[in-house]
Amino acid sequence: MKAKLFAPILGAVVCLAVLAGCQTGPKTPPPPKSTTSIEIKPDNRAPSISISVNTAIRIVLPGPIGGPDYRWVIVSNNSRVLHQTTDVEPALGSAGSFSVTFHALYAGRSIVRFAAIKSGALESSPDDLYQVTVTARGD
Repeated sequence: MKAKLFAPILGAVVCLAVLAGCQTGPKTPPPPKSTTSIEIKPDNRAPSISISVNTAIRIVLPGPIGGPDYRWVIVSNNSRVLHQTTDVEPALGSAGSFSVTFHALYAGRSIVRFAAIKSGALESSPDDLYQVTVTARGD
């Protein structure tokens, strides 16, 4: 009787041990081969850019119209194409500007939209909007 119970229990323990050692998390993408930058200007609020897959793109935004009480928020992005690798933060070397970096993982198109939101506001209708259309080519 003991032998009949021992085999299934041993099998279950072995299966659990094997499954516990398996890691099925997301794969880490390879580092980008190059970096391209685009600076958005108030006179062109919706530029487009084409890059190759496995390229990083640094988007530089001007300071929000509302001043230092406002911050940039990404309100849309096709994350299957562009993986965000940094937060929107003050740009180095560009006084009053902000930057964010993405990594093009797959071929496709992403429209990255930015809105200036007042810090601490629960709801807001943004007055300051920008967007960048990024096409990632699989060449």
